[in-house]
Amino acid sequence: MAALKAFLLCLALACVASSAAAQSTGSGTIVYGGDASDGWAFTVSAPPGWILDCCEHTTELNANLLAFPENWDGQEPDRVMVLTVWSKETADVDADWQADAIDYFAHFPGLTSITYFPQVKDATCVSANYASADHISDYVVFCDPGNDWTYRFAWSMSVRAGSAAAASEDAFRATVASTTPMHMHISATPQ
Repeated sequence: MAALKAFLLCLALACVASSAAAQSTGSGTIVYGGDASDGWAFTVSAPPGWILDCCEHTTELNANLLAFPENWDGQEPDRVMVLTVWSKETADVDADWQADAIDYFAHFPGLTSITYFPQVKDATCVSANYASADHISDYVVFCDPGNDWTYRFAWSMSVRAGSAAAASEDAFRATVASTTPMHMHISATPQ
């Protein structure tokens, strides 16, 4: 029975993988991970003019999904949105966010920050916009999809000051808001 469940999970993930790869150049995709006993999945939509990448650049940036402008050169980290997913280890998402903020201020003294609470369907989120003297703004959002999930997720993006900054911030907020946790259940049917 365990072997059948593992086979069905691999089959389901292969179907999702084909779907994600086929949709990664369009406006939306499915991103998934975890293991057979404890997996996670999200649907994410990219704003017009942005591309979702589930496979090509994610490993080099230690990410689960990327969103970047259509004209991205594949090298410059400016305006690249990064989705990361991790196992819950603290009591709430505020503790994860606070630990990240303390680390951030320790590495980059002199920052200013604005904290806000973005609206994400089926998740509780806390976010910050960090601004530094070098005219780079960092956007970070930590989210918890709820008690029945053992994972949390975060989006981040760095943006250099300039004409594209406001549009990039709007695109970031839209991408975060479009991130929807999915519950995937695999069941075996007797043959």
